[in-house]
Amino acid sequence: MRTDAVAQGERLVIAYTNVGHALVHAIEVTYGALLLRIQADLGVTEAFMGAVASVFGWAFGATALPAGFLADRWGPAKVLSFTFAGACGACLLVATAASSWMLALGMALLGLATGFYHPAGTTLIAQGVRSRGVAMGYHGVAGNMGMGLAPAVAGVIATLWSWRGAYVALAASAAALALWASRLQVRPLAMWQEGRHQAGFGEPVGRLMVALMAVYAGSVLMGMVYRGSMTFLPAHLHDKASARFADSLTTLVLLIGAVGQYTGGILTRRVRLEWLALWVVAWALPPLLLMGLLEGGPMVAMAGAFIFWHFAHQPIFNTLIADYSPPALVGRSFGLVYLAAFGLGGAGGIIAGAMVDRWDTGAAFMGMASLWALALLATLPLPFLVQRRAVSPKLAYIDPEDT
Repeated sequence: MRTDAVAQGERLVIAYTNVGHALVHAIEVTYGALLLRIQADLGVTEAFMGAVASVFGWAFGATALPAGFLADRWGPAKVLSFTFAGACGACLLVATAASSWMLALGMALLGLATGFYHPAGTTLIAQGVRSRGVAMGYHGVAGNMGMGLAPAVAGVIATLWSWRGAYVALAASAAALALWASRLQVRPLAMWQEGRHQAGFGEPVGRLMVALMAVYAGSVLMGMVYRGSMTFLPAHLHDKASARFADSLTTLVLLIGAVGQYTGGILTRRVRLEWLALWVVAWALPPLLLMGLLEGGPMVAMAGAFIFWHFAHQPIFNTLIADYSPPALVGRSFGLVYLAAFGLGGAGGIIAGAMVDRWDTGAAFMGMASLWALALLATLPLPFLVQRRAVSPKLAYIDPEDT
């Protein structure tokens, strides 16, 4: 295959997944940004609006595993086309909701549709880009930017038009991505197999499966910390740093996460991933613990440090999942980890909430640090379980005539 054609295909995959990831997270946060406008228009209670948000979240996690199976069976591009076509229809249903129950139905369908994205999007990167870690880093940055910019964009559209107009704009964007996905032609990548070993590794495949289980365990525990810490970060900054500037500080801290995503992705090209994963998880623990003990400026600094290392781990762990999984099962592997992270990870919010009720937000972050310490223990065996012959395993394009 010609080098320029390979590079062009990889650039298309990176461009598509970056835009798609940004849109998915924009859809995720738009509801919260427009919540007061929607509530006033439909005349519903805060409890109902909160319940709709929970239904969206549960639906978002429910389709992760099916999405992984379908990505392996149909190919990730087809699943992504289906994902954004469904998101388009659901956004239009929300935009035209004439009652509270139509809103709830639209948001549930929107959660189901967008929940297909992460396993399919990361599988597309794993199969279509040789520098997986770097691409995963760009992918994470795009998601953070979509999450950060969407409330402002949705607010402007709602002010100039209405909250319904914001969902029409989301529907149009999703329709464009559905059409774009249907036109993607990606030559998949796979790791060469060498007997009982996968290329780039010096260990039998069985040991890679043990390492994969360790990555799953660490991902679930860090997913719990993510849900708990993100839920109470604004309140913690309000109570322990500045009531006046809590919103601005939250935005600043979360934007640091985009830098972490980029840094984690770049480092995958320079450091063996097993050691890199261990170091990044270890470096995140002290600032998370100190967030619960400090106040004022020092606490804000620790919050920024934790968010940086937390988001830096994501492209690294996604690359490990892609490397350790059998090539034919990459989609299912991502589907399983996202189902666990979104599903079991949701317990982090309950745990943190109980600690806030019993003590305060500082105690909640100390509790989250305990969970992160368990994630560190799960990550600890990776450098000793897996020995790589190179920083990244050898990848090759599959020739369709050989499949």
